[in-house]
Amino acid sequence: MGKTSRRTKAKKKDFNKVKLKVGKKKPAAENSTSTAFKSQSVYIPEQLQSQENIPAELLTHRKQSVDDLLSHLNHFSPTFRCQALNGLKEILSNHQSNKSIDGMKICERVIRSVTDVDSQVRKASTSVLWHIFSVVPERQISPSFPLILSHLFCAMSHISKDVQRDSLKVVDLCFEFFPNLVCSDENRLNLLQHFIELISSKQGERLANSRVLAMNLSKKESAIAWRIKVLTRLSALLKNTPTVDPTNTVNFDNKVNW
Repeated sequence: MGKTSRRTKAKKKDFNKVKLKVGKKKPAAENSTSTAFKSQSVYIPEQLQSQENIPAELLTHRKQSVDDLLSHLNHFSPTFRCQALNGLKEILSNHQSNKSIDGMKICERVIRSVTDVDSQVRKASTSVLWHIFSVVPERQISPSFPLILSHLFCAMSHISKDVQRDSLKVVDLCFEFFPNLVCSDENRLNLLQHFIELISSKQGERLANSRVLAMNLSKKESAIAWRIKVLTRLSALLKNTPTVDPTNTVNFDNKVNW
């Protein structure tokens, strides 16, 4: 009996709750993590500038910015894409002398629309490109000109005849504003090859180097009218081509047999 009582007293002693004195906090455990933090205000010098010195964002009459309009160019609806291009045209026409407009950024996004399946989108993109080309100098557009030509060549070799027809309008813009870039050696040969592709086709696999004039081009215009349009641009290309030294010989791998 005596041993049992001693064990019970020892057990109660081990699990007794320690009573703290009044006003004294319980000490933190050894494995506790401190979650306290300090905050301090940060002052940016730009915040102290007056609102008059900050340039206002360029917006359309629908309160859309350039970034908003560029994001709408990827919309699945042709109506949205066309409205975005018209909005860009509005900003460019109303703020031609504004240097804050990044014309090359807009151009690199709009040039993709020359291969759009919707005719109104292609028409609007050509109008926007005219506003960009008319204000951007040749030296500024020169680094991005290969990108512009690559999209133009995609339009000229597109499976849709309507896209091919509208691509000639972009060719006219390049001739009008950047004839030196178009008529450089590399660009001239590529453009010449695409002109040939527009009015002719390969005769067959056996005759790899033989070509014939394309006949059934489109129901909207005759084959002769289409050839006149292409050959007119080809004539402009040859007129702007610098004089070639007759002693230099050029080897063309693809021989064209009419």
